[in-house]
Amino acid sequence: MLDGLPFLPQDKVQAGMQYLKQRIADPEGMEALVDYFNANYVTGTFRREQPTPAQQDDAVPALRLVKIPPRFDVPVWNVHHIFCITCWSSSSFLLDRR
Repeated sequence: MLDGLPFLPQDKVQAGMQYLKQRIADPEGMEALVDYFNANYVTGTFRREQPTPAQQDDAVPALRLVKIPPRFDVPVWNVHHIFCITCWSSSSFLLDRR
């Protein structure tokens, strides 16, 4: 499942991850693995930030969510472009040798 994501075009990786998340039935902890991969390689996570209250009225400011990007951005690990170039050049080479 997850091993196919690097071969998708970069603009289709998030859609591929959503597809996997919809199809998973959590056999033996697979959901945790997919969530980890999603957080670290595809979409990233969110962090809560609670600003300190103002001194004068002591009102608690609203909680904010800050988007944290994935540790390893898609262009770092995606091999779609390289795979297409390699396959195209290999098949061209084979066709020219006939």
